[in-house]
Amino acid sequence: MKGTACEPKSAVANDFEQVYDRINQIWAMIPVYDSGDSTLIIYDNGERCVVTRTVRNILRDMAERKGLGLKNVRNCYGEKRTASEPLILGPNIVFALLKCRNPIGKDSAYGYINMAISNTEYELSSISKSSCHLCRDEQEEPILILHSSNMVEKKLRTARKHHINFLRRLTEEIQLVNNPHIIKELIQRLQRNSNLW
Repeated sequence: MKGTACEPKSAVANDFEQVYDRINQIWAMIPVYDSGDSTLIIYDNGERCVVTRTVRNILRDMAERKGLGLKNVRNCYGEKRTASEPLILGPNIVFALLKCRNPIGKDSAYGYINMAISNTEYELSSISKSSCHLCRDEQEEPILILHSSNMVEKKLRTARKHHINFLRRLTEEIQLVNNPHIIKELIQRLQRNSNLW
């Protein structure tokens, strides 16, 4: 996987602010071995960089920045939740988990694809019965996935369904607000900041 080292935005190399960008959102986080257990970050605009931090550490920081505990986020989906179920950190971060490598020891095997990124179409090409390539367009370097194409499609579909259900629950909670001024302000902000309205 090609990727350049990220340019530090702060004094501490590989600090969370170095990789998380609210405007140019993270589309994928893929565990790679590049001077140790590292993470390939792929942004929505296609830009790539390799960070010398584990996927788990980046996820934990993302959850903490939103005031969430990663363990609590995982547990809120019920007792039958499996380790590879979609992970929701907010309306703009809904990760589908896909196996991307055979790990060494207890290193992470799963990569995270953000299904909340708008207008994203995916191309899958089978390599074997148990692996395929995933990319968004022909110019993009594909990501090796250690699942069949059918399994990847199923996992992406499941993540989309979880995203829709999350947004439905969020909308229901917003409707519980009895202050019409707050609702009006929220709608005005959505209209100013969204191409959908």
